[in-house]
Amino acid sequence: MTQEELPERSGLIARYISAIDRADVSASVLGRIADALGMEPEALIRKANGSHSE
Repeated sequence: MTQEELPERSGLIARYISAIDRADVSASVLGRIADALGMEPEALIRKANGSHSE
């Protein structure tokens, strides 16, 4: 998935997607992104913290 596709799939504007890079994202935005990616929000947090264990 491209950075252009994620805003479309999540229903968010690109500004919110770029906020992820700055770690400036609310829980509701994180949830919508996780839904768009078919993941649980916790999985995104684990990956961001460098943990890949499920």
